[in-house]
Amino acid sequence: MKNILTNRWIAEALRLKLIGGTLKFDIPHWDNNGLIIGDPKSNPKKIMVALEPNKKTIKQAITEEIDLLITHHPPFIGSLKKIDDNKIMDLIKNNISLISYHILLDKSYKLNRFLNDRFKTEGMNHVFYSSNHCYVGGNFDFPKNIKTTDHIYYWIRDFINSTITTVDIDTLNLLEHKGRNSLVDDKDKDIIFTWGSPSIETLNIIKDKEPGLLITGELNYHNRLDLLENGISIMEIGHDISEDFVREFLIEQVSNIQDEYDLDISVQGDFILDRSF
Repeated sequence: MKNILTNRWIAEALRLKLIGGTLKFDIPHWDNNGLIIGDPKSNPKKIMVALEPNKKTIKQAITEEIDLLITHHPPFIGSLKKIDDNKIMDLIKNNISLISYHILLDKSYKLNRFLNDRFKTEGMNHVFYSSNHCYVGGNFDFPKNIKTTDHIYYWIRDFINSTITTVDIDTLNLLEHKGRNSLVDDKDKDIIFTWGSPSIETLNIIKDKEPGLLITGELNYHNRLDLLENGISIMEIGHDISEDFVREFLIEQVSNIQDEYDLDISVQGDFILDRSF
């Protein structure tokens, strides 16, 4: 296995693991997926998985003498005409290769199913998910004593903490579409979660489903207004927090590759959701 275990092999094995039988993905031309930095023929022995290739993650990778860093977000969008980013320079100088899977991972039906299973485990009913549009939804049988927005707010906050992120969320940015107690009036409607910053295409599909509440990472002003005017309340939890489960999923997939092929490598997660970069 030693000769096979190269950066190129790991990148391809992970890609096949993520697409899970889906033959075609509509990946935008500006996105970067696969081996981005490093020698394709290099044999990594120590791998680290993280959400972001930010300064803190790269510093940790250098300290831990990591050979290969695997992240969800790439270090840059589009192409580079020059290399003047200290993070990229630090990776190159310390001989750390980088594999990123961004939109390809977001559109992986296996990621959607991963979250779908979590939602079911934590008590969401009639759970549905998209095969390639980055959302999962369903509804709750709220207890009869839940009669105010505050009650529903704390219920949903606890649900988010147990399914989406390992970061304990104290406050959430909630906007109700028709003022106070919209959530109470809509509590029998579906709740949909989509991570990061959802595309217009994804938002249009979600609007057609007419949920009572959309939980997401972040929205711009116009998308936020459009949803509210269409009778959908919004709960924004932060781009990075909304994608914490993606990091956990990615760690699981890399570990599965290690186990399936009995690879002599060390796989570790960063165990950090850093918001200070």
